[in-house]
Amino acid sequence: MSKAKDFYWSDEMVRTTEEIQECSLQTGGDKFGCIHPPLIRIPLCNVVPDELHLMLRITDKLEKNLIHSILRRDKLAERGNQRIEKNVYQHKLLQAMKKCGVTFSIWNKPDENGNLTDKYDWTSLMGADKKPSFTTFPTHLQNLFPQITLKL
Repeated sequence: MSKAKDFYWSDEMVRTTEEIQECSLQTGGDKFGCIHPPLIRIPLCNVVPDELHLMLRITDKLEKNLIHSILRRDKLAERGNQRIEKNVYQHKLLQAMKKCGVTFSIWNKPDENGNLTDKYDWTSLMGADKKPSFTTFPTHLQNLFPQITLKL
């Protein structure tokens, strides 16, 4: 680590609830991670993060990034080669999830008129489906990404 363990808890680095309130009311990109004003003014030194829900939020973001990456690869592959099977990487992802024993699907989101859009939605992994996706899914990633990506 480049900083001491308690560096961010020093008096000049710790944010107050007033500073968080001010940052959340800023317009543009100067919010410094404060999207909404605090509902309850509890000093941050008295806040204990809920590690379980923090981990679940992080894994949901990773899942979203994985799916968007797969969908992007499919679009690039289809543009580059007209003879390639449609959604080949999406099918590989679904097969990998199936091997983990997880029911998972991805579909186009319809608009208010029922027409398909370029936006996608997918099965939300809950409870019993999350654990197998953590433990066995990483072994199936080698079929989805180039070797250079896996080494990073």
